[in-house]
Amino acid sequence: MKKKMLYFLAFLLSIIPAAVVQAGNLCASGTMYGTYINYGGSGLREDGWSGTAYMNVGDCLNNNVELAVAQTKINYKSQSDLDQTDVTLAYTNTNQILANHTFSLGLHYISTDDALTDQGMVYFFKTTYYEPGRWDMGLELDYSDYDDSSTNLSVFQAVPHFGFYFEGLGRKLYSDTRFYYIYKDKDVGISQDNFYSLEQSLSYLLGSSVFKVSAWIGQQLFAVKDGGFVVCNLSDKYLGGLAAEAGYRLGNGLRLGAHLGYQWMAHMPQYDKATQTTLVLSLSRSF
Repeated sequence: MKKKMLYFLAFLLSIIPAAVVQAGNLCASGTMYGTYINYGGSGLREDGWSGTAYMNVGDCLNNNVELAVAQTKINYKSQSDLDQTDVTLAYTNTNQILANHTFSLGLHYISTDDALTDQGMVYFFKTTYYEPGRWDMGLELDYSDYDDSSTNLSVFQAVPHFGFYFEGLGRKLYSDTRFYYIYKDKDVGISQDNFYSLEQSLSYLLGSSVFKVSAWIGQQLFAVKDGGFVVCNLSDKYLGGLAAEAGYRLGNGLRLGAHLGYQWMAHMPQYDKATQTTLVLSLSRSF
């Protein structure tokens, strides 16, 4: 896997235009995330936390590069706690390769105490066609390579999505629908290989504030979320969830954000049913 990772990283770096680094116009933003995780009814885990530093740099028009580094700790009830480091790098081209299209390519590296997914690498590609202020549609493809594990596990995920704007409550709202298909190629305590789920979100802009609610139903295992920046690499079968978030723009390029999520899940292979509640607070700054 190390050779594949190096080849892919070299390719990714080679397609990042020099304009991103040397552009006369340079746009950048950074965000700090703090996350608390609570496992309700779990016989395996207590709680956990995660801290993430995120940076986005681009030429203010067509090209941007994203980098995120996250550190996570999960506290277990009767076994050693888990420590994990995630590093994500992505490049996005907007309205340059093709008009009204975005193309993103990236990788997500995992170093963890979890023996099944340690040294894991996730490769992701996303493309979206959009009509500004009207609608958009696209496809995300993710390949999770855990070949350093005892099972040599691989996971494929495809996420088609469709979004549109409409009038409601005297404002313009945005609806986004995503269908997840996940396939794993090895038995890792669960014989089921194919997983399907449907996610629906609704966003609402009000002055300097933005609000979003979402829900999903179905089944997910080893899912890749948030465009490749979040990977659910532990052996948990997720069964559905609800979320709400809000953001508020302050002066001087500052933005505050909060996210509250609630998911139903089962730890595998014991099928220990539990719930997962996450609270995420964030502070962003544009430069």
